[in-house]
Amino acid sequence: MYLKEMRIKELLQLQVSITNELKSRGVVRTQNNPLGDYTEWLVANALDLKLEANSKAGYDGLSKTGVRVQIKGRRVTPKNNSRQLSAIRKYDEQDFDELAAYSYRMRWLANMLRTENM
Repeated sequence: MYLKEMRIKELLQLQVSITNELKSRGVVRTQNNPLGDYTEWLVANALDLKLEANSKAGYDGLSKTGVRVQIKGRRVTPKNNSRQLSAIRKYDEQDFDELAAYSYRMRWLANMLRTENM
């Protein structure tokens, strides 16, 4: 079935199904926009971090040496080229030691996901 032929209800149902499948594979942890969860998963795997609980404000991952890492992802598109990250909670409390930020270009992300076999 082609996306352009699907009704809005079917597209939304597909999105829920995809998010549920990504969650069952451990790639995302919430039903929210998957980019944030995917970025946390990607960075945690790349840096060998243990992800904290979703409700943990201040940092997202912890290294084996105790370094607390706040993880942020941003999708840059032709219609919105802002690279501004979402709010960094508890910044003044210094609840994290390092910030890992990743910016996705829309075209690059589409190419990466097309060749990804995870």
